[in-house]
Amino acid sequence: MRTIFTVAVLGMFLAVSACGPSEQEKQAQAAQLAAQQAAEQAKQAQAAELAKQQAEQERIAQQQAAYKTAIETVLKANAGLSSTSGQSQTAHAQAMRAIDLTACPTDFAAAYTTHIQAWERAGNIQKSLGELKSDANVTRTVAESILGDITGSKQKPIGQAVALNKRLTVQHAEANTQITETFNEVERIAVTYGATVPH
Repeated sequence: MRTIFTVAVLGMFLAVSACGPSEQEKQAQAAQLAAQQAAEQAKQAQAAELAKQQAEQERIAQQQAAYKTAIETVLKANAGLSSTSGQSQTAHAQAMRAIDLTACPTDFAAAYTTHIQAWERAGNIQKSLGELKSDANVTRTVAESILGDITGSKQKPIGQAVALNKRLTVQHAEANTQITETFNEVERIAVTYGATVPH
């Protein structure tokens, strides 16, 4: 009977042992499961970050392509204006103001606006030179000079007109140089966006 009892106790012990893992095994399994979940979450986070970076790169590439197209459109319109000869620099600047810059990047739009302002300054000086050399002004200046000689006036309108003409001519040359310099900057920025500059 004792043997039967020992076997029965041993059988119960084995049955209890076979029923489930020990507490240490449960903790080890829980730790392993937590590590797997953490690794999966890290993997998902990394994939999400990679997808976000790829989406941002695509957005930038699309924006660059749009900027390139917008810049080339402006440069083409500008080249069309340059081929229109015989117009005043003021009229040229007004035509440039009509070119839409809204789709362009801000640095290009700012440089092109500065270029327009250079044309406007040159146009204002060109207009002043034209007025100075107009028939009406020349006639008035000659008449004032003759009258000044008759009356003994110390004012010499012809001398003043010649001095003003020289000053305006120098200023006009400087303004034309500024047109070239500002357009060089427009071209430099255009190239940084991959735009082709028409020649």
